Amino acid sequence: MIQGSDGNFYVTIGGGVLRFVPAGQFTVLTTFPPSNVDPTSADGPLVQASNGKLYGPFIGYSQDQAQFYEIDTSGKRIPGVSAYRHALGEF
Repeated sequence: MIQGSDGNFYVTIGGGVLRFVPAGQFTVLTTFPPSNVDPTSADGPLVQASNGKLYGPFIGYSQDQAQFYEIDTSGKRIPGVSAYRHALGEF
């Protein structure tokens, strides 16, 4: 769980991203359903970049490739999931 620059808390649980406000209410911002194309889960840790966007890894992808998602704090997914092959050092 991280605290965003807006004072809210963000966490990944069960393939989705939740936002908790300090008063205790939560909102499901987005979910990532498994498929035969997408990685199996978005349960990795979140980070917030200086642009305010949230980034996190997909867990369960192929061993030599990592995928990351990008969303804003309202839950809007940003197109263009990043991928790189760490075995080859490509970014």
